[in-house]
Amino acid sequence: MHALLGVMRVWLSLLAAALLLTGCLSDGGGGTATATTSITGTAATGAALSGTVDLVDANGVVVSRPIGLLGAFEIPTTGLSAPFILRATGSGPGGAILFSFADGPSGIFNITPLTHMALELLRQDEDTPPADLAALFAGWGARFAPANLADLQAAILLAQRRINATLRTAFVDNGLTPTTFDFLRTRFSPDRTGLDAVLDSITGLVIAGGQIQFNVGGAPITFNIGIDISDITVGGGAGGVTPAACVGGGATLTFARNLSVAGPHANGDQVCFVASPTSLAFDGKTLTNPTQNVVVTLPFSAYAFVDVATGAKYEVVFNAGALHEINVLNSADAFHGQFAAAPVGGGGAGGAGGVTLRITAGGAGLADVNIPGVTAPASQAEFCADINDTNSATSLVNALGSIGAITITSCSFAGGVGTVNANVAVTIPVAISVPYVVTFTFN
Repeated sequence: MHALLGVMRVWLSLLAAALLLTGCLSDGGGGTATATTSITGTAATGAALSGTVDLVDANGVVVSRPIGLLGAFEIPTTGLSAPFILRATGSGPGGAILFSFADGPSGIFNITPLTHMALELLRQDEDTPPADLAALFAGWGARFAPANLADLQAAILLAQRRINATLRTAFVDNGLTPTTFDFLRTRFSPDRTGLDAVLDSITGLVIAGGQIQFNVGGAPITFNIGIDISDITVGGGAGGVTPAACVGGGATLTFARNLSVAGPHANGDQVCFVASPTSLAFDGKTLTNPTQNVVVTLPFSAYAFVDVATGAKYEVVFNAGALHEINVLNSADAFHGQFAAAPVGGGGAGGAGGVTLRITAGGAGLADVNIPGVTAPASQAEFCADINDTNSATSLVNALGSIGAITITSCSFAGGVGTVNANVAVTIPVAISVPYVVTFTFN
């Protein structure tokens, strides 16, 4: 249970602080907490796009945001309904216009020539196809409803499989596995490696008369929808990225996101980190020149690295020299979330399927947190032990440190479901008290 309670502690702490700092908690005037969601991604043709990303939801609601550094974008989706269509419009004369798709309100969804092809295949597969992708975008809300989501996911998956099969050689040449690589949901940077190198090799994309034509490395290709895809199993689900095998002494950590704070990572992302007190390597980049946190005491040590591309700060925590966790702050120094090892069980008799945390703060529900690989406890005593143990490193009652306190008012476990009632009292920067209810549903 220790790993699970460590995640639990982080979520209770960060939700209290983040909701307070963003003004979402009641200050006595009757306000309530509000959970926020957003999607992120990279808009690139190989080179990063600059310009605007527009999103249309199933009800025709349009949200627009500028594309940031290195093609990165984030669009808020709170209150919107999937499925979504995305459009990236490059700035300047002759700027590229590319389309993409998102099947959920959070996660990574890129916009590239490959997603553009996938949307074109979706358009062609419609019973009464709109004239072109611009028409599909304009009529999205009238054409698709949330009830169509499963059919759209299947159609996009089929398109991805056909595209991967068509670009099989280009994928392999650039270190990607065409049978499983998810170009829609895999985070990347326009650095001429991996997926970006594949995009760099694609030129002359033309869609006309129901044909998709382009060049790969100078060789012309006419898209064949009948291509063999029997070995392609890519795709599935919204959000969360799983890396290839973690090598070179690295460790694969899973991200638990603070949904109230925007940043570069999606909830459930899995990233391979190679960390030391002098460098942090992940996603094809290496960060150096950290600042040591001298307040941390042995056996722990902590070093903060800054990613100049995104502005994010990564506080790497070591326990007796071994990588323990990585806390992430966004460019505004707001707590974005935490990377931690995939949780494992604590000796209980249950299975290791995972657990879903459902958090209610101040009477308002927040987004569920799904944690894989967690063993169910054998008893209520096991479930509640660490939560109330003030001497435990994973104790919730000490989680907020000097800025406040968490008081556990009740703890119960029965039938695979655990419930913790708590009160979070924050004293810095202002005094406020928030009741929490956290439900653990073990799968």
